Amino acid sequence: VFGSLLSGECIKRTDRGRGKDSEHTPRERYNPANAFDNDLQTTWQDSNLPVHLQFTYDYDRYEFINKVKLVAGATVDKDLPKKFEVLGMANEDSDDGDVLATVDDRNLFTSPYASTTVFLKSSQPYNVYRMRVDETNDNSNTANLVGMALFTCSIVYCPKQKGWDSVMTGETVYGACPRNTFGDAMRLCKQNKYDPE
Repeated sequence: VFGSLLSGECIKRTDRGRGKDSEHTPRERYNPANAFDNDLQTTWQDSNLPVHLQFTYDYDRYEFINKVKLVAGATVDKDLPKKFEVLGMANEDSDDGDVLATVDDRNLFTSPYASTTVFLKSSQPYNVYRMRVDETNDNSNTANLVGMALFTCSIVYCPKQKGWDSVMTGETVYGACPRNTFGDAMRLCKQNKYDPE
């Protein structure tokens, strides 16, 4: 296992759109919109796995999402996604898309209302982001979540490289010129779409 610590900024992008699910067992109490309403008292639920939960942006809007936050309810020993994929899709009528993340972890949620974060390997924007659940943490046939939020995150610094210190975007650092040359060497870190350069 390994980890990377990054300095960045994230903007929540779960707005101006609508939630939808596989509608295997539709019930108003467990509506898919509940997963996107920022309310810990409402829950999304669907049965007969595999099931999916998705967010579709209105008016053919496309968003570059690279972080998904999932929130459990009061009970964490059953019905929570264990094995699932996050897909990016061009439209909600499609049954397939680009797999942006694959997760298989029985211990994602360890306490009531705990959250877990899934980072996506995404290089383009999509109109629909879908979580397709294949298994739950207790091998039941029902999946549920209190919340699902989509974020666009950007790194806000240029990392240290040979001969150069790490620097925040918008700043300039000065260093030594290459061997056998004279003058000042400088490096400006600027934001370029989602990653600095």
